[in-house]
Amino acid sequence: MSIAIIVVLFMLIISGVLLSISSGIFSGISVIKKQLDRSWNTLDHNFKQRNELIPHLIAVVDKFSKSEKTLLHKLKEAHEKYSRASQLSDKIKVQNEITNSLKAIEAIGEAYVELRSCNEFIEIQNKIKDLAKQSCHRIELFNETIKILNVRLEQFPDMLLGALMGCSDLAYLKVDDVDQSQSIEVQSAA
Repeated sequence: MSIAIIVVLFMLIISGVLLSISSGIFSGISVIKKQLDRSWNTLDHNFKQRNELIPHLIAVVDKFSKSEKTLLHKLKEAHEKYSRASQLSDKIKVQNEITNSLKAIEAIGEAYVELRSCNEFIEIQNKIKDLAKQSCHRIELFNETIKILNVRLEQFPDMLLGALMGCSDLAYLKVDDVDQSQSIEVQSAA
């Protein structure tokens, strides 16, 4: 057997091993991305329901508080941005804006006696809180999937194939004090 044939066989074996490893990594990352998509879709359903309540909430608050135009405008803009957002990272950022605005509106509700006693306002606030409670466990699952993906993308050789697949670290959704309100904040995945 000549050296050329041995070299060719060796290269074929190495290529086969590398191809096998690469396909395993690709499959693993693909499965995690699909789990992330499924997890986000269940959360997105709750976020869309919450966003459907926003125009009604804005209308109710606007009736009672003429001095909160800036906050209401900011919430309306965030509501519209969410409808247009296509990237997951953009949707996470917009949800952060919406949550912060909803917390501020909840504080306004406490400050204005008329608003606090308005049944429509109370009903919308309760629906938003219920959606936040429903989302809590889903957010934990979503974050766990992000953690798995981010850890894989930090490991060699997964980072190389992940970069070729267009994957990058994603931010986590953070839930603070679900009993009172839902707070989603973007945190870097370090």
